Amino acid sequence: MPGVILTLPASPGSASQSLVTDGANPATLSWADRQPVTSLQGQTTTAASLELSTDGAGGGYYDIASGDAHVLDINVIGQQNTGAAVAAWNIKVVIKKTGGTTALVGTAVTTIVTNTPGWAVAVTADDPNDRLAVTVTGAGGTTINWKASITAAVAP
Repeated sequence: MPGVILTLPASPGSASQSLVTDGANPATLSWADRQPVTSLQGQTTTAASLELSTDGAGGGYYDIASGDAHVLDINVIGQQNTGAAVAAWNIKVVIKKTGGTTALVGTAVTTIVTNTPGWAVAVTADDPNDRLAVTVTGAGGTTINWKASITAAVAP
């Protein structure tokens, strides 16, 4: 098998960048801004709604700074603790904070990847707390472990 030839960039890049390839061989590497990823999690055991958080226990959320606009790609998955059932969604949404108000811009686009169990996920702007809320709803008597990953492009 032939080796891969890489051409490194001449500059060192910055602390917020990572190397990306153009996919060719020989490949040219260049610096690109990393897309921030935030992970949220939680667990439901009833049919009550739960807002996912970074620590899974109600601490840490996806906050929106004043003057910022975020376009978000959110992947949410819930799996029953026995592995018997799973549901997954991909949600694309824009959220911004201007003039002290945090709000969604337009309507979130939700793609249901699979949802045989009939569980639910909602994405809203939590204006009083200046954050995005990812809320899930499972089923009574069923332990469901939830995870969400949020990839963002932010314009200050």
